[in-house]
Amino acid sequence: MTSDAVHLVYWKGEKVIDEGRANKTDLGKSNTVCHAHTNGKEARELSVCDLVWNEYQLLYAVYEDFNGHFLTLKGWSVTIALAAIIAVYTEKLGAAGKTVLWIAALSALPFWSLDAMWKAYQFSYINRLLELEAITDCMTRTEHAYGIVSSWGEAFRGISLSEWVRIVRLSAFPHVFVLLIGITLAVRFPPQVPIEKISEQGR
Repeated sequence: MTSDAVHLVYWKGEKVIDEGRANKTDLGKSNTVCHAHTNGKEARELSVCDLVWNEYQLLYAVYEDFNGHFLTLKGWSVTIALAAIIAVYTEKLGAAGKTVLWIAALSALPFWSLDAMWKAYQFSYINRLLELEAITDCMTRTEHAYGIVSSWGEAFRGISLSEWVRIVRLSAFPHVFVLLIGITLAVRFPPQVPIEKISEQGR
């Protein structure tokens, strides 16, 4: 961290020591604001409303960022499966092609599992976001405690079996289609062994 980094100091009416600067700041008796210091100099005061809004912005950005991870996982699932399926029918892999089709189909399962896990991670932020959205009296509040980690851990540990089933169902697309297509091709339309290979095996 550079020397001009901003340090936030929170208090409830007592003196606080900024350990990063080793300077004492008498914040008086007010506990309705948070002072930001840059190089030991007061930059501005943050009200409780500012703190609530800052936490909400941070959490919402994290929540939305998960959507990019979902698209990446779904893209990998489809790309790997399609590449394997195309290779089976264009490279004439013969008997080994059926095994490759099964591998292509089952490759959707780990992506599906990871997709569902990330979805659970994302959902665990909703409770805290709703709590922040429900705050309508920030102007009259005297303090605000951040609860990102504690609320997320509580929400994640509280996911029930029925909620896990719902999460798995919500994250099924397109993994379930990759799985079904691969199994259908392996069972109903397996790649044919080339005639030249059959004649060679008969010799």
